[in-house]
Amino acid sequence: MSEALLENIVAKRVVLEKELGIDLYIDRNDIVQRASCSVTHHQGERGILVGRNPREIPYVASHLFGYSGGSHQQAATMALEHAWGAKVPKNARLLRAIGQAAEIMQSSVRWIYTAFGPGLAHPAFSGLQDSDYIRNHFLAFKGTSFRRGILGATFPMSVYAAIAGQWPQARFACPGGIGTIPDAAALARVSGLLSRFRTEWLEGVLLHTSVDEFLDIRTSDQLFNWIDSAGTHPKSNLAAMLSGALERGYLNLGDHSAPTLTYGAFHVSDQEEESIPELLSSHSSIPGLCINGSSVDVLSRASVRSCIESLGQSHQTWYQGQPTEVGPLARMLSLHAVRPEGNLIGHMVSWSGKNAFARILARIREIMVLENRIRFWLAHIDPDEPWNLPLEDRDGWGLGLTEAPRGALAHLVRIRDGKVADYQILPPTLLNVSSGSGDSPIESALSQLEIPNRNSLHEVGIIARSFDASVSFKVRLLKHPSGKVILTSDE
Repeated sequence: MSEALLENIVAKRVVLEKELGIDLYIDRNDIVQRASCSVTHHQGERGILVGRNPREIPYVASHLFGYSGGSHQQAATMALEHAWGAKVPKNARLLRAIGQAAEIMQSSVRWIYTAFGPGLAHPAFSGLQDSDYIRNHFLAFKGTSFRRGILGATFPMSVYAAIAGQWPQARFACPGGIGTIPDAAALARVSGLLSRFRTEWLEGVLLHTSVDEFLDIRTSDQLFNWIDSAGTHPKSNLAAMLSGALERGYLNLGDHSAPTLTYGAFHVSDQEEESIPELLSSHSSIPGLCINGSSVDVLSRASVRSCIESLGQSHQTWYQGQPTEVGPLARMLSLHAVRPEGNLIGHMVSWSGKNAFARILARIREIMVLENRIRFWLAHIDPDEPWNLPLEDRDGWGLGLTEAPRGALAHLVRIRDGKVADYQILPPTLLNVSSGSGDSPIESALSQLEIPNRNSLHEVGIIARSFDASVSFKVRLLKHPSGKVILTSDE
């Protein structure tokens, strides 16, 4: 890839990563009657990629979206594999799953100590009994647990580096397989890193109990009993954080009734099959599902493609005519539909709804679920089997569906005369926001929120960041129904 192209990518990335705008229309009692969100979705990838060799797409995509470059690289690769009817060997699928899981894990670990913990330490909660303890331990940069907590992300990132190279721009996933083939020493290093991550960080810092014991928690009552028994694990960061979240009313923040949506992730089936999105989504460790209460529907490729193609005409990115939540909560609910590891999250949602506490718990529990899955995938790699299969470039279109840390991610490519004719990306933030519709998951979650202090909108931050781990946003308070601006705040 040329130096000029790289400079163009860096320039475009500034626009791609714009902040979220939130308008809250409040009544005379300071209760939100309507919320409207907007996010700039810059389709700059079209200008960068149109007319280029399709095989450049995966590497360029990882530069376009640096905060989840590995996931975008996989989605771009899968789009090409769909267009070319490629088959991917089992070893490559296992290694891609390990890399993808590592990227999700590092994002969530960082989120715990840069968003969740500091949110609990907000000055608005200074009157609570545990406020001194929370501030002393979890205040950003100053808390005694902050440094040890944030360093936990180095373990999954080292796993990624061992098998793929430097995150997030390594040339890892490529059409037909992988670009970096690990040797026995690299695979052994991954095993050692996972053991250290579990013993030194998950069990030594976050839990102060065994991972297996925490994953055995299946109901809300069992979870609350575990939190209340903090005397037996007084150094548990997670017990203190979850207790603090309950004390601060997170169960009553950010609920909504929209369905959840996953595109499917970790395509590690033993079956050798063409890269067709429906097959990959149904034969994945986390399947592609749309879940609405007790209704569970298999993902429709045609509906996702329709969402992407509507971006040029509308900012509304509804799946089959309805807004959907994507992200860790959606993934854990999809897992709950097929595997027992997700039982706790399904029980919490059935009991208390899709609130901020449930989303936070899902993001944290997913770390432990994925750590377990990586061990399983690693054990099934056979170095004597192929890592890549040949494939032939051809014209056509392809859809790549996967899961980024923030949620469902789609890439759509059209190839004509051996060059990229068009390229579109539907990122997860657009699905959660749906740009000003008034009915998106985030907008619905903010509706009826009571604003106790107009000069401190920390509740908005709690709700928004429970959806999106790395969102920055600007909030405007407006009078309902006149729309007169009261104040503007950066959160």
